Amino acid sequence: MEGFALGSFGQENRDRPHGLLLCRGDLSSSDCRACVADATREILKRCPYSKQGFIACDSCLSKYTNKDFFGQIDSQNRIYLYNVRNVSNPVIFDQRTEALLSLLANKASYIARKMHAAGELDL
Repeated sequence: MEGFALGSFGQENRDRPHGLLLCRGDLSSSDCRACVADATREILKRCPYSKQGFIACDSCLSKYTNKDFFGQIDSQNRIYLYNVRNVSNPVIFDQRTEALLSLLANKASYIARKMHAAGELDL
């Protein structure tokens, strides 16, 4: 696995399964396979009889459903990460964070082979 896989199985009908596996871009192929295997086992354990499931781990995510979601924005599954530390100047924090994220999005879209970019911001 090269960090990303999606697919469907069976004939076109409303019960056709569609699935997505996605790893962080900085993960090795072997670590990606291990994460996906763990995520797949966990999602099947937590959602054994469900027609849809979603699980996000630190390094990968797995999703399946009986609805074709390929090419669609997923506005149903959201992941919130909270920072419990206080920011002394929220306006500057927001501006610098937005600048960093824009830079990383550009780098991941046009420069990085695996469409991955990482960065840090000193505040």
